[in-house]
Amino acid sequence: MRKKRWILWTIVCLLGLWALAGCKKESGQEQPGVQQEEQKDTGKKENKNKKTHKFVPEDYAPGTGGMMVTDNGFYYYSCGTDLGYHYCDRTTKRPMYLCNKPECRHDGNEFCVATNARYYYLDECIYSEKLFLYALEVTETQYLFKLLAAELDGSAMNEVATITTLEKTEGNISIDNCGMIIHRNTAMLEVHMEDSDMEDVRYYGVAVLNLNTGEVSWLDEDPLGGDNVEVSRFRGYGDWIYYCRKEGKKKLLHRYHITEKTDEVCKLLTGFAGYYEVKDADTVLYLRSGMSELCSYRYSTGENVEETRIMTVNRYYYTLDGISGVTEDYVEATDILDFQTDGEYFYFPELVRWLGSTDEEGNQYSRLDKAYVHVFNKELEEIAVVDLALEFPIPGFEETEWTKRPFTIDLHYCGEEIFWTLSPQENMAEEYIFCCKRSDFLAGTPEFTFVYRQE
Repeated sequence: MRKKRWILWTIVCLLGLWALAGCKKESGQEQPGVQQEEQKDTGKKENKNKKTHKFVPEDYAPGTGGMMVTDNGFYYYSCGTDLGYHYCDRTTKRPMYLCNKPECRHDGNEFCVATNARYYYLDECIYSEKLFLYALEVTETQYLFKLLAAELDGSAMNEVATITTLEKTEGNISIDNCGMIIHRNTAMLEVHMEDSDMEDVRYYGVAVLNLNTGEVSWLDEDPLGGDNVEVSRFRGYGDWIYYCRKEGKKKLLHRYHITEKTDEVCKLLTGFAGYYEVKDADTVLYLRSGMSELCSYRYSTGENVEETRIMTVNRYYYTLDGISGVTEDYVEATDILDFQTDGEYFYFPELVRWLGSTDEEGNQYSRLDKAYVHVFNKELEEIAVVDLALEFPIPGFEETEWTKRPFTIDLHYCGEEIFWTLSPQENMAEEYIFCCKRSDFLAGTPEFTFVYRQE
């Protein structure tokens, strides 16, 4: 989930900029689903992106965030100079605005799906062959939280439902951590708004929207109470939507039954830090904090089982050279803090950081240097340990200093494809997407190819 924190004056400024300046599209640039020549002559639209990629079994919804992929291309929101939603074709690898309007300037006008300045976007996901957008609309008197649905070729967008309406205040408003998941025609959405100038102005709640009926209900008794506790890490499986919620210093795993509208808490072992995945209808897997210990919980019996410990790569000692103010030896430290699944395998990233002694100013030197991925099957047998590295040359991409020591490790497991998102330390808003086949990854020999760059 893409987390954002925006102040109201920032939103107002962006609306003004969108209204005043347009982004002219490049000559010869085609739009998703229709060539530019067809747009000029007829304006007719043919949705070639109708079939969405089956990442995982039909019954499993991994939540939002990360890669939004179809058989033909990729969808993403750009926070760079080309602000708005974009589409990148698999074949041409050319990013373009997600807009199918003839001669559109992508300047925030109400007919442009990509840059419509009427909304501030909070989260998004592809579901049921549409791009669903969780958005905020600001009027002179109100804040309206809405769910929108856009066609995958950018030809149209419509409002699905208004989740809630809040009265506008005069202070500095921040919107943060408004995530969502859509599973089995049910959307679960966070509503979170605070006024930094007024401590008593805080709204937080989790809405449940039935896409069939348009009915909105809430998880908490006080739907938007200021004392409601935030949730995190949505997952969907079967008739349930799973999520985490803090209780004091602990994190608890909940699941919500879509049809019965009931909520239950899983009684996990101590040390649960909020990292879990659904194995099947009766079992969840979770990590215990600081232990690299994988455990399972079975709903039918209420039993917790300590399944296995992830054996990290051995630690080695080095000597620092050429780093100003740091002279002592340092150790290569490993962590396994999270994991993901594609519905068939479970992937545990092991991040290796060089932890140095303190420098002359009292700061400890730390740098991400290596990454491994431990792969387990559903029988929880480790079948591979992948040394994650880019092997150059890569067609269409030149080796740089930051790719030798990437600043971020962000992997997305999409069925038969695995995507790797890298960002340079100098510009975290810039992302480079690489891809490999899952079969090669499981064999321990992933050959990554460069897919596209977004900013």
